[in-house]
Amino acid sequence: MTDVVAWLEARFAPDGTWLLDTVPEKDLRAWSKALEVPITALTDQIAIYLATGFNTGALEYGFCDSIVNSLFHIAIEGEPPDLLWSVYLAFDEGEYHHPGDAADVDPIEAYTRPMILEVLADLAVSGSDR
Repeated sequence: MTDVVAWLEARFAPDGTWLLDTVPEKDLRAWSKALEVPITALTDQIAIYLATGFNTGALEYGFCDSIVNSLFHIAIEGEPPDLLWSVYLAFDEGEYHHPGDAADVDPIEAYTRPMILEVLADLAVSGSDR
């Protein structure tokens, strides 16, 4: 998984710009094969990495949002795994100002962070070590 994370981080410019439109499906398939896990398990592992990194402050929102969006667009060809879907929705909620919110409400703090905490709590309760 370390190689996957390094590859993802290398495609993110210092100014916070994601250098690709998407994570190439061929790369996901190669990582899946190398790690001997189905692509759905791989995307869930990446989703856990993003959620955990965002929660601890090790990863910035823009990085996590870009990666999960990229993974989701590949996954929607089929039915996205539940964990990837939950993490995708959490980061998606931080992308825009929500109707009815005051102008000073930060959608990342108001929506994304609590949803990520819920995902991580659910993982801890289920005893998942995905």
